[in-house]
Amino acid sequence: MILTGFGRTKRNRVTRASVGKMGNFLQVLPILPTSMNICPNCHTERYGKFCHQCGQNDKDPRRATLPLMGEWLAETLELDGRVSQTFKTLILQPGMLSVAFSKNQRASFVSPLRLYFLVSLLFFFVMSVTSERTDLSALQGPQNPDSLDLNLDVNGTTIVTGTDIANQNEESEDASPSAAEETQDEKAPEEYEPFVRLLPEAEQSGLRAVLEQETLSATIVRNIGNTYLENFPDGAQPARAVRILFVQLTRAGVAPQATLDKLGANIPIAWFLLVPAFAALLKLFFWKGHYYIEHLVFALHLHTFGFLVFSLVALIPDTMPMAAFIVGGLNLALFLYCYKALRNYYQRSRIGTWIRYVLLTALYGILSLPAALLVLTVTLMMA
Repeated sequence: MILTGFGRTKRNRVTRASVGKMGNFLQVLPILPTSMNICPNCHTERYGKFCHQCGQNDKDPRRATLPLMGEWLAETLELDGRVSQTFKTLILQPGMLSVAFSKNQRASFVSPLRLYFLVSLLFFFVMSVTSERTDLSALQGPQNPDSLDLNLDVNGTTIVTGTDIANQNEESEDASPSAAEETQDEKAPEEYEPFVRLLPEAEQSGLRAVLEQETLSATIVRNIGNTYLENFPDGAQPARAVRILFVQLTRAGVAPQATLDKLGANIPIAWFLLVPAFAALLKLFFWKGHYYIEHLVFALHLHTFGFLVFSLVALIPDTMPMAAFIVGGLNLALFLYCYKALRNYYQRSRIGTWIRYVLLTALYGILSLPAALLVLTVTLMMA
């Protein structure tokens, strides 16, 4: 009896302690939902907003269009609290955004590639809005000095105006009327037939129509035709490469606006392809302590800030007071920003950073020349 009672008492005492501990344990456990959702993508039981199996969220796309488009845009561009933090760090702390990436502190910032594409889209949108096409309209308009007032400004210097053309024509007519008539129409339209036959038959009628016009675009095309006829008289056939060059130049002269549109579409591709080349130069000058991917991220951040500065420059109208001073200040700020970013990220001495920066800028400029020629060649080939 004693043993039984003692055993029963001990067993009861252990049971009550176990129940007490189990109660404390149950208080710690989270309360699970009584009804579980099924993920429509992988058909797994889902707890919370995301499926633990495939990662799909619980949002239903069958909703109103505007909220759905807003969510899609926010997810695509990461338009959340990270954007303000990213731009603040990028602008106010040169190079520190790349430092955060190297320290694997990525969750608080927009990814470098997505940030580059976002700012580059902003830049080319600004360029498309602020670009003036008066010169192109003048190319397509009548070549009449009385009605055309064409100002070609290069670095603030006026090269040609409609008034100057009118004065020159009046002087030439007073001096030698017959010479003016000869220079106005150097060749008859039928004399350009060997040049016209360079183009396919479908484009020959359009070229003939342009040659008969009195526009600046027609003058450019006639000059191209005169150059061709002088170098290949009496039906001589040029080499294939030369023939292609004359054809593409003629097409660009006939439709200058379309050519410039294609050129504008190719420039972003060239700039994007230059980023890995710039990262390779960074690897050459700062080869210790960093992987190539880190140099590439730094290059993306540097080009992103450059796009921001160029966007501000494009927004400044020429008529604004002290516009040249403001543009010069922005360019100087970009120059100093790049130095400060190199200094903060690579932690080199001031003199060492300046030497590397100057050499890096020179080599990058040399690399940009073939890239520009390639873009121009591709644009002419697509004309």
